[in-house]
Amino acid sequence: MSKNYIVGNAEDVELMNGLMSSNYPELIENGVNVGLFYVVKVDKDGEVQNEACLKKDGRTCSGKISLISDLNRMTDSFDAKIVLDLNIWQRLSLEEKNALLDHELYHLYIVKNPKTGEVVTISDESSKVKLKLKKHDVVMWGFHDIIVRHGFGSQELQVLNGISECYKDYLVKSV
Repeated sequence: MSKNYIVGNAEDVELMNGLMSSNYPELIENGVNVGLFYVVKVDKDGEVQNEACLKKDGRTCSGKISLISDLNRMTDSFDAKIVLDLNIWQRLSLEEKNALLDHELYHLYIVKNPKTGEVVTISDESSKVKLKLKKHDVVMWGFHDIIVRHGFGSQELQVLNGISECYKDYLVKSV
């Protein structure tokens, strides 16, 4: 089995660009260009397999964002790329697609000089802004078996309870 990468279609790129316009105008104002791609798993005959293939830390994930190296950014058109697992993406509602793209874009931020607040560029010869990726600020980790054995005594369940309490107004989908 191998993976094939496919350039994002115009409709999904437009969806991503719309999110950038409404939620990340600073990226657009600074000329940040994000590429959108899909990945699929194919067998030895080149047949697309109907299974998820994108992983992070050994676990299936729907999408990933990564930065293009500074050197490649000076010569290529993209500054960052989002890769979506096509088998998962195709099953998502429009609301879920927006949330996933917004999540990936949220990782991306422009580096600023801490003293002046001015945008930092990748070099004196380039107008390309320096980019970094934010880590998640809401994280759930743990082991199922520890929760089962120790219940609320486990840190896993305490963290999950804290997250649930913090976001309780969002947990029940309104009809």
